[in-house]
Amino acid sequence: MKRRFVVELSTEVELEIDDAVIKTGTSAEWAAQFFKLTETGLAEHLAFNFVINHLNLDEVDGFCDQPRDAARLLVGPEWEIDATRLT
Repeated sequence: MKRRFVVELSTEVELEIDDAVIKTGTSAEWAAQFFKLTETGLAEHLAFNFVINHLNLDEVDGFCDQPRDAARLLVGPEWEIDATRLT
């Protein structure tokens, strides 16, 4: 027998992002190569790559020329996990 579950994972992190990274990540040139981001969209994009993909800034597509510490996690992640059995 197999059982099904819904599992919700959530966390909150705090980032520090250098102005040069924000300028690059929100530029028209970057948008033409990748996709258009606002400042908050860039923060979400970087946080996802830092936490989920375990990347540093210089490993994220489009930021290999940026210093590794130009964007970094300051706080987190501390995960909250909640599972519900469906069957």
